[in-house]
Amino acid sequence: MDDQTEPVVIEPPFASAPAMQPESAPIWKATEGQIVNARWIFFSLIGFWLLLPVLWMAWRMIRTACHTCSLTTQRIRERSGVLAVMFQ
Repeated sequence: MDDQTEPVVIEPPFASAPAMQPESAPIWKATEGQIVNARWIFFSLIGFWLLLPVLWMAWRMIRTACHTCSLTTQRIRERSGVLAVMFQ
C-alpha cells in the first residue's frame, strides 16, 4: 500500500504571544473637546489687548487638540503632547 499522508505540524506555544500578533485596527478615535478651555478663552477675550493671555489660550487650544484617545480590540491608547502628535 502506498499510503502517504502529510505530517502534522505543531506550532510552538510562543507563536501566539502578543508580540507576534499584528497591530489591531482602531475601533474608535477621538480628541478632547475644546469646552475644557472655555474659562481660558473667556479670560483671553477680556484681556485681548495683552499678548500673554492670547498666547496662553492658543497654547491651551493646541495642547487640547493634540490629546487623542483611541480604542482598539486589544488596548486603549492615550497620546498627549504637541511634539508627540506632530512627529508621529
